[in-house]
This record gives sequence, C-alpha cells and structure tokens, in this order.
Amino acid sequence: MKVKNHIKNYCEFLLFLLLKRVLPIYKKNENSLLFINTGEIGDLVVSSVLLENIELFNNYKKIRFLIKDEYLELFENYKGEAEFIGYTHKRYRFSIIYKIKLLKMLRTEGFHTVIHLSAARGILNEELTFLTCGVKTFTLNSYRFYLGEYLANYFDKMYTSIIGADIINEYEKHIRLIKHLSDNENALIKFNNSVTFNENNIKLIPDPKSIVIAPFSLLSNRDWSFEYFKNLISILSEKYKIVLLGSKDQGKKLSGLTDNKDITIYAGSLKLCEIPLVIKTAGLFIGLDSGLTHIALKMNVPLIAIIGGGEHGRFFPYKESENVRYLYHQMDCFLCHWQCSKSEMFCLTEIKPEKVINAVYEMLN
Repeated sequence: MKVKNHIKNYCEFLLFLLLKRVLPIYKKNENSLLFINTGEIGDLVVSSVLLENIELFNNYKKIRFLIKDEYLELFENYKGEAEFIGYTHKRYRFSIIYKIKLLKMLRTEGFHTVIHLSAARGILNEELTFLTCGVKTFTLNSYRFYLGEYLANYFDKMYTSIIGADIINEYEKHIRLIKHLSDNENALIKFNNSVTFNENNIKLIPDPKSIVIAPFSLLSNRDWSFEYFKNLISILSEKYKIVLLGSKDQGKKLSGLTDNKDITIYAGSLKLCEIPLVIKTAGLFIGLDSGLTHIALKMNVPLIAIIGGGEHGRFFPYKESENVRYLYHQMDCFLCHWQCSKSEMFCLTEIKPEKVINAVYEMLN
C-alpha cells in the first residue's frame, strides 16, 4: 500500500511540475486573499473562526474561501463579507480538463495571498495552493503524513511561511493566523459562532431536557461501540428527549440504535445549514471526534465528546470546562494517526456507558 501511494504521489507531482510551467500567469490584485480548505465538515468549522473575525483583515478587500462544493450548503445562512467558491474534488482529481479550468479561473482572480488551511497536506492540496499562483503563500501545517519526507521538504521551501508549525492544535493555529493577518498580537478574537450560521436571525428555543446525539463519524475507526450507544440511548431516553443526527448513509445504523418511536432521527433529512440550529436548541450534545462535535463547540452548546487518541490534542480536547467534557482512556500510544497497533482501540472501548451517563447527569442535573 505504501509503495502504491508513493508512486501515486510522484505521478501527481510530475503533473504539478508540468502545469506549473504551462499555465498562464495573470496580474495580481494586492487586496485579494484566498483561503483553501479541502477538508470535511470538522475542518471547515475549525476554519470558520476566520469568518467570525474577518473584520480584522483590514488589508484585504476581496476574501474568498475555496471548499468542496458538497459543503457549500453548510454556509448557506452566512451573510458576511467573504465569498465561497465550490469545486468538485473527485473531478479535480481525475479530470485534467476540469483541473485546468479551475486553476485558470483561480489564476484569473489574481489572488495576492493564498493560504492553505487544510489539516492534511497532500499533493492535490499543495497543487491547488501553488498553482493559484499567489505572490505570498502560507500554510498552517508541517504535517507530513500524506506527503513523505522529500515532497514535504520541497513544498515547505516554496511557502512564504508555515504559520503555526510549532503548534499542535488546529484551532490555535487559526488563531495564530488571525493575529498574523491583522498585524496585531493582542487582537480580541471571537470564537463562538453567531455569524457563520447566522443564528441571530432565527428564533431558537433551547430545550434543557433535550439531548442531541451524533453517534457516528465520517471515519468508522473513530466510532464508539454500537452496543454502548444503544445502551446509552435506551437509558437516557427514559428521562430526556433524544434526537439522533447522522447522514443519509448512516440512516440504517441510526434506526438500529433504538425502536423507541419518541426518539427523533434525522438521517440526511436536514440541510447542512440546519444542523447547527438543531444542535443549538439542545440542552446537551453527545458526539465523537467529528464535525458535528466541532459545530456544538462553536455554537457554545454543552457537550460530551467520546474521543480516541489517534490525533489527541490536534483537534480535541479543546476548551475543556464544566460544560465541555472529553472522555477518553489514556494510552501510551496516543497520536498514532489512527493506525492502531493494539488488539482493539482501548482508548475508545475502555470508555463504558456508565461513565458517559454519569457525566450527563452531572451536567444536566
């Protein structure tokens, strides 16, 4: 598998070098800024702290975010100054015609500053960043897991600066970036979202007896035990109103967690921009190391997150408090990048339902 990925990386790298030579260069607009985030919902919610503080970027009159088009709906209620550009990641990867059209469009915009926000660095991310052809290019990560040593060193030298290379947590890297762009180390930075999901313009009625649970993540190796969740939901539903959240693909698994008709299940039936508003009405959110937990954190909703140790500290835990609790079983193999070497993922399996239930009662009672 490693050999196959190595060959794929170098094939993509050769195409990058070719496109770098042949694509035309356009005049730059000194006041233009492009953020690139090719990640999933969690990555985008982390980056939304930039949207909350966009008034600090006084040097830029035109600010754009390039994200996967499947996630444009997440920001449908956003009414701020930044504009979003959607692209189809699969087409960009496999269609040279689509790739060239997108890159030419971005080059035509003439972005002066290009910033790569994605938590993961791969050839396609570096390609998008550098072939947009900004005068200044920045990244937040020196994370080399997907690039390999040689290619990582090559691209590192091309960046104007790697902002936050000495910082583990992705939120803290974004905060460092905000201070850099605002030229103010003492800038007052807003964290909780009111602009991104535009909650101020929608009447929300919080229900302190409601618990929203997101029992599955995008990557199954980060999931807690199905039977543990089933047990947890059964017990909590006796005292609280339960809402289960998940994607359309997770609908069958969500239905398998309960036969209680009083439990509401949203399996892909909500628009992405509606999910934060459902979470906001909850008295408590229970989730995993996933995008919906990031939304709960940014919406200032009391939460319990059941997290493993694969990327411990990189995203979660963050902002722990009486209202924000992270449950995990400490192991000496943390930061394994989810490449578990044990017979099972003890960092997750050793968290028993009783521990979660006790945390729920402490927070809600």
